[in-house]
Amino acid sequence: MEMKFITKDQSVGKHVDIISRYLFYYINKQVEPYHLQKHSYKILIELYHQEGLCQEDLVTLLKLSKADIAKSVKKLIGLGYIHKEKDTEDKRIHHLYLTEKSLAIKDSIISILEDTSTILSQNISKEDIQITKKVMQQMAENILHASHTLKNS
Repeated sequence: MEMKFITKDQSVGKHVDIISRYLFYYINKQVEPYHLQKHSYKILIELYHQEGLCQEDLVTLLKLSKADIAKSVKKLIGLGYIHKEKDTEDKRIHHLYLTEKSLAIKDSIISILEDTSTILSQNISKEDIQITKKVMQQMAENILHASHTLKNS
């Protein structure tokens, strides 16, 4: 029986992984002056869009583990970028709110992400970018479905 191997040029996953690693390296270097790490800037972005989210909301939105979110939230609170407030009805839930300090860096953080998006898409036509987004969304759905299948077996 002949074994078949995927070469590096054939592996979509390898290319996605490489882009992901370079992307996070680039962004992490850009947000270093604000002492933001790994997932912290993602949480700030979500709160810039919708203040008052709880940690469970962030787990769902960012597709990160509860532990990663908890660690990042603790760090953001320690840095003075966000604060927690207990829910008035369910005291187990804490909503997250931005501080003046996080609002002061909002434009810089958004600019970093916009610049990153520009870098990623330079020398690529608008049509190809639209196709790429559509294909990557489908890939994300495919792997999510496959992941759910693993969980249920």
